[in-house]
Amino acid sequence: MDDPTGWVDSSARMADSLGCSYGLAATAQRRRLRMTGASLHVRSGARFGSEDSCYGLEASRQFGSLQTTIWQEVLRPTSSLKISSLRRGLQRQYLNILTDMVLGRTTAPEDARTIAWYELKQLRATLDPVLAQTDKLDISTTAHLEEVSDRITKVLEAQILTR
Repeated sequence: MDDPTGWVDSSARMADSLGCSYGLAATAQRRRLRMTGASLHVRSGARFGSEDSCYGLEASRQFGSLQTTIWQEVLRPTSSLKISSLRRGLQRQYLNILTDMVLGRTTAPEDARTIAWYELKQLRATLDPVLAQTDKLDISTTAHLEEVSDRITKVLEAQILTR
């Protein structure tokens, strides 16, 4: 699937080519991802509320496409999986956005919250077989993926905040 924002894959390469520090590149990625998350909230609110089912489908495709792009190393693992610190930071930010939606910490519509819950559940199912092959992972990647899996489990089991 294509990256709906057009920047996720290129951000790390651009930062490397320009010699940007990790902090500067990570800050820029966090801002852009937060803007994308906010954009999904707004778009999904308009589209999920519509009678036309294709609008809801479009929003769900955006969620899926974004997840596929951000977690591509895990979804299509190579023989030795190593996730860079910049990508791990991007993945954590994406996880934070979905967590906030699932736990009711945002004004996202219920259907968007449900799709965020589904995306987290799918991601956790993808992580299990990858984590079973820890001999192919470096320590930073193993620790990151185990933490992500634990966080997802806690979010899916948590109570939704009521407003």
